[in-house]
Amino acid sequence: MVNCEDFFRALSDDTRRRLIKMLEKKQMNVSQIAENLKTTQPNASHHLNILKTSGLISRKRKGQEIYYSFNRDWFKKCCEDFFSLFECCKDFFEKYEIVKKQSSKKVDRIYKGRKKL
Repeated sequence: MVNCEDFFRALSDDTRRRLIKMLEKKQMNVSQIAENLKTTQPNASHHLNILKTSGLISRKRKGQEIYYSFNRDWFKKCCEDFFSLFECCKDFFEKYEIVKKQSSKKVDRIYKGRKKL
């Protein structure tokens, strides 16, 4: 099980949840984030640092700008680990695994059916 304490602490703030929703759609720099959140760049940077520490976002330098993006894999891992602790969620994960396997088989059939170039 992964340590997700920072993950849940980061999600406890409404501004950070809104920020994650924005980054889920596209990468953004701090100026764009501040403008969308209608806040100052220092305030946006503060929230970005908390989200980066939690693992929920990553950053990449492009020239002089730093772009932030949502870390979907970490988000999914923390959610799976958290909900797997509870007996009442076991049915959900069993159904999820069945759907995941069916989707994987469907993708395999699609690729096998394609002609090689």
